[in-house]
Amino acid sequence: MAVVVGSLLLSALSAVLTMFLTRREHVAHKEEVDRRLGIIETQFKTLQEENAVIREEIHKAERRLADAGEHRAEAIHTRFNTVLERLSEVRGEMNAANRKT
Repeated sequence: MAVVVGSLLLSALSAVLTMFLTRREHVAHKEEVDRRLGIIETQFKTLQEENAVIREEIHKAERRLADAGEHRAEAIHTRFNTVLERLSEVRGEMNAANRKT
């Protein structure tokens, strides 16, 4: 009987020790997961901030491109007007020359 009781106590002690070690491992793993999650959250926040900066830069670049396009269109329009004015002057000079002859 003493052997059976001793064996039961040894089994119970072994089970308690196993539960304790398993709990310690669980706590250690949880702490590691929490640490890694903190790193990931920090990296995610950094990426969000960088994304906001990049979006703003893209918006500014789009505005600059649109402004440059408008400027080019105005320059071409002005040049066309200059050419058309000169063409009109030449036509007038030709018509005046034709009337004299």
